[in-house]
Amino acid sequence: MSARRVSGIARGARLAFVLAMVALTSACMSTPRNGQHYSDVRQDVFFSGRVIVASQRVDVQLRNRQTGAWVPFRSFYAGTSAYVDASGTPWYEWGGSARIPTDYRYWEMTPGSPADAFSHMRVNVRAVSADGTVLDTFDVNADGCVNSHLGEGIASVIVNCRSSSTPVASITASCGSLGTGCCLWNICQPGMLCSADQCVPGPAPVSYAAVEDYPFSEDELNWSNHPQGAAADSVAWYVVHSYRGSNFIGWSPLATPLGHHLPEIRLPAIAGWDHHGDPDVYRGRVYIPLENNPSRGHAIASVDAAELRTLGAGAPVRIQELPAGTGHAAWVAISPLTRRLYTASEYDAVTHVDEYDFVDDASGFRLTLRRRIPLAGLPYGALQVVQGGAFGPEGTMYIVASDSDEDHGGIYVFDPEGNYRRRIPVEYGTGEVLEGIAFAEMDGGQSPPIEGDLHVLMSQWALAGTNWMYFKHFRANY
Repeated sequence: MSARRVSGIARGARLAFVLAMVALTSACMSTPRNGQHYSDVRQDVFFSGRVIVASQRVDVQLRNRQTGAWVPFRSFYAGTSAYVDASGTPWYEWGGSARIPTDYRYWEMTPGSPADAFSHMRVNVRAVSADGTVLDTFDVNADGCVNSHLGEGIASVIVNCRSSSTPVASITASCGSLGTGCCLWNICQPGMLCSADQCVPGPAPVSYAAVEDYPFSEDELNWSNHPQGAAADSVAWYVVHSYRGSNFIGWSPLATPLGHHLPEIRLPAIAGWDHHGDPDVYRGRVYIPLENNPSRGHAIASVDAAELRTLGAGAPVRIQELPAGTGHAAWVAISPLTRRLYTASEYDAVTHVDEYDFVDDASGFRLTLRRRIPLAGLPYGALQVVQGGAFGPEGTMYIVASDSDEDHGGIYVFDPEGNYRRRIPVEYGTGEVLEGIAFAEMDGGQSPPIEGDLHVLMSQWALAGTNWMYFKHFRANY
């Protein structure tokens, strides 16, 4: 066989291989690349790539971090002028620039620089052609590989150089520092505030003002007998309370004034724990801290809020025990900023909070201790008699303490990393205890006559077996 014949067979085999690769890899998104970083979250992102069909539509999608669904963002169209690669295959370029909206549904906060400061955000993107093909992506360091295979054609570049995360490209952007865009929930770095979507000098003008207590009960309501805490979503209030050795969770429609008896729901699955603490509600589920089970220690219970309202004591409950050696679980709170669960392993002498990664879905409820966050800068040392915690939408952490010295008690305010910011005084006296705290914006008439953002339950053990209950409210003025 002649050398020319061998060469022709080789070229034919190579062409067949290239055509097969083109059939399998008919499109790519060249930019942005997985791991790419932008200096400002407001910066336009350039989306581009190649397809093998002229004028084809390519849809860029963003992943909703709450639901996992891919959401349409922008559509681009390929051109009509072909680029013929080294293998002889015609490709058509698509692309354009767009600014990704600073929306909590898509972006999440990530540690940036300095290491423990939230100063970066991350979003996941992908591209899908009109025929349903999900486009391959590349890593930010793929240039060397691309250059080495470009002489073999774009299909070879895609096959050999695509990202291990393909078709997803995860990109980051800076935020929160002077002159850059604000992070999620309008967060800027300390000493700055968010104005017109950028961070400018000056401390955020936050103040807190007490508004009228409601309800106030002198042993009138079933839940005035030792309320442990409350939480609210867009539908209802959920109140944990105890009476004569039994623990209950009641609920009330948000629009119905709270000055009435609540359903006394005893969830059988959590009856083995003799103390139920300050709850939280997050993404349609109510979380209740549990203490003092002789055989199972402390735990967190999870129950679907809608099932709690409709099924009552028959609502299914998921339980996750806390690590051995945990001294207490008097409260639980979930941060919308980090999407992690928090509690304190102590009740007196509290100097840190525990941060847990958690999964709570059809596969079950699981908690993993991630770290212990020191409460830095406490003005009076450790917090005493801590029975409630909550988070604001911007990640601010609120902890209530009923120190025997009233001047040392009240609502303690921390940034997302546990750095002390201020104390909000709460008036209480002998025999009065701050039982729990919730953050829920109620200035729009959602729960009349309640107003404000921070809501603190306080109980007072009075004489003759009565128990007075106050629901105290504070407005956060940003």
